Amino acid sequence: MRWDKVGKKTKGVALTPNLNRFREDAVTFENAYAQASWTLPSFTSFFTGLYEFNHQVTAGAVIDAQRPFLIENFYPHYMTVSINGGTWLSGKIGNSRGFDSCLLGSRTKDPFAARTFFEKAVAFMEQNTVPDLFMFLHTYAIHAPYNPPRPFLLRLKNPVSANTIPMPGHSSTKKTFPPL
Repeated sequence: MRWDKVGKKTKGVALTPNLNRFREDAVTFENAYAQASWTLPSFTSFFTGLYEFNHQVTAGAVIDAQRPFLIENFYPHYMTVSINGGTWLSGKIGNSRGFDSCLLGSRTKDPFAARTFFEKAVAFMEQNTVPDLFMFLHTYAIHAPYNPPRPFLLRLKNPVSANTIPMPGHSSTKKTFPPL
């Protein structure tokens, strides 16, 4: 998700109207950087406040139970819910500490899988009257390059028209942009 496009307008039309409305009542981190190039160590850094070389969590590792964990600080004051789509954020690794509820989906880059996560999140909020809620919602769908439907592309100043891009170093010479 391009941070520099959220909240922007092109040709007088908001590029991210739903996110704009969401931000009105949300916390926005204006100076946040991923601490690793992949999910497990990156979110472990997010949840522990430690750099990857400090928490040392990589594939096959488990978060040290003695390490402080952000969600455990929220737990006494908030209903804490995790809805996410990957094994890297599962209980077996320790990323479920402090969550009242963890709904784990399949790890997929299917662009339509995100809709299922958002529907689960909305259903949870509609079915539960929780005054103070912290919800962690994570999907892998945004990782894949994609082509939005044409009306969305036309909102951009310089619409992308390619359906594939060269992918040097990968088993496939080209990567196809799935539709979103």
